[in-house]
Amino acid sequence: MLVPAEVRPSQQEGSRHRVCGHHKKSAGVTRLRRKTLRGIGVVCLVLAVLLVLAFSRPVRIEYHKWRLRAAKADYERLRSGEYQFTDKARELLLAKPVTWEEVRAAGKLHEQKLVEAGFLHRQEYYARRGEVPTRGDPEFRQVIDQMDQGDPYWSYFVGQSASSLTVTATKDGLQLWEKLAPTIGLQEDKLKKEGTSQGKSRCGRNRGHQRPGLRVTCSHNVTRI
Repeated sequence: MLVPAEVRPSQQEGSRHRVCGHHKKSAGVTRLRRKTLRGIGVVCLVLAVLLVLAFSRPVRIEYHKWRLRAAKADYERLRSGEYQFTDKARELLLAKPVTWEEVRAAGKLHEQKLVEAGFLHRQEYYARRGEVPTRGDPEFRQVIDQMDQGDPYWSYFVGQSASSLTVTATKDGLQLWEKLAPTIGLQEDKLKKEGTSQGKSRCGRNRGHQRPGLRVTCSHNVTRI
């Protein structure tokens, strides 16, 4: 009768090492897969949060408010000839210097976004004295300083004819402007309805009672003699 040969201890230990090594390798691959899936999940979660924030109105408003404040500060700084390290670095990177005109244009874009979002409002005012006062006017300079303190987001634009001024400000800023505008001879355009009725009545009276040397000209909104 044949008796099977005994397995040597060295062979048994080698088999055990091979089995343990296989299990360790499988466990390592499993852990690596779990870490990879966990990382992908975190990235997807971050992207989802960013997408939600990008379409969130409050977040968009805060972003444009921040950019507008920065643009206004850079605009005043560059107009006064003050340059920072970031300005020089940008000049080296883009091969052209940053100008206050570019900064102002960027600020106007963020301002328009805030108008569209309903955070800022625009209102046009007209000069009672014929033309809008200039920044050199002491009264106008005082009004500008008060508006700067009361509303950091406000701005104004003078029309080409210099007879009107458009104010962009927050709700509280417009309320402050309404109190200050009369002190520099500016008022809202309230003559459209009143001027039409007055113009018709005056034209009707003056057509039959014109004095020599005077000519009455009637427009749609106001009467000019």
